[in-house]
Amino acid sequence: MFSRLKTLVWITPQEFCWRVLVSFLPPVSVRFNKVYVDFVGPCFAIVMLTLVLNYGNLQHKFVHLLAPIQSVFLYVLVAPVICYILNGLGRSKLTFLELFCIVTYALYGHIVTLVISFVFYLEESNLFFFSCMVVFAGLSALRLVFLQMQSIPLPGARLIVCSFSSIVHVLFLIFLHFTYMHPSFKYGRKARS
Repeated sequence: MFSRLKTLVWITPQEFCWRVLVSFLPPVSVRFNKVYVDFVGPCFAIVMLTLVLNYGNLQHKFVHLLAPIQSVFLYVLVAPVICYILNGLGRSKLTFLELFCIVTYALYGHIVTLVISFVFYLEESNLFFFSCMVVFAGLSALRLVFLQMQSIPLPGARLIVCSFSSIVHVLFLIFLHFTYMHPSFKYGRKARS
C-alpha cells in the first residue's frame, strides 16, 4: 500500500520531464505506449494552466462567469468521469485513475499552445493560435485517442469514445483561448472598476 502511494506522489525530475514529453507523442511504439499514473504531472498541469489563464485574464476589463480555476477544475473532474463511463460501455480495460492521468497529461498541449501564442503574438493572431493548436493540442489529443482506442474492443464504441474525448479536448482549448486569453473577445458579466 505504501509503495503504491509513493509511486503516485513521488517521481524524479527526469521522469517528470519524460512523461511531459511523452504526453505529446502518440503511442506508436511500445516505448510510448505506457500509461503513466501519478499525481505530480496532473497537478502540475492543472496549476500551470490555471496560472497561464489567470495571467491572460488580467488583461481583460470584464468579469467572467467562471474563474479560470473553476473552468479547469470543471473540465478535469467532468471529462474523465464521462470518458470512464463511455469506456466502461465499450468494455475498456482502463481504470478511472489511468483515464484521469491521460486526460490531465493531455493538458500540457493546452499549456504549450496558450503560452507560445501569448509570447509571440499576445493572443491576437488567431491563425497562429490555431496553427499551434493543431500541432501541440492535436498531438496530445491524438495520444488521448490512441490510448483509449487500444483498450476498447468494440469498433462502434471506439468511434464514439474517441470522437467525444478528442472533440471535447480541443473545444476546451478554444474556449480557454477566447474566454481568458484573447484580448478582444468579450464573454462576461460586467466591466471591472
